Amino acid sequence: MSASNRPHPRRPAGDAGFTRVDPSLGEFTLRPVDPYADATLLHHWVTHPKAVFWLMQDADVAGVAEEYRRIAAHPHHDAYLGHWRGRPAFLAER
Repeated sequence: MSASNRPHPRRPAGDAGFTRVDPSLGEFTLRPVDPYADATLLHHWVTHPKAVFWLMQDADVAGVAEEYRRIAAHPHHDAYLGHWRGRPAFLAER
């Protein structure tokens, strides 16, 4: 793929995060986690048996919200909710 037709990340208006449209895979969007609005979804994900990596198997929704509130407040730790084609699809932290 040449540089002229390679998909480039773009930043939407507001705090929506970053969006990239891949010609084959579709649109991906990455935005900061909202600890309270996203808590129920994140709880479902991080307590799933396949998600033992997150070490939150016994957390309730309030505990998940509190953990992601701490992450959002930390100066060197961030959490992002990834969407694929407009639907929540993955969680990323750095």
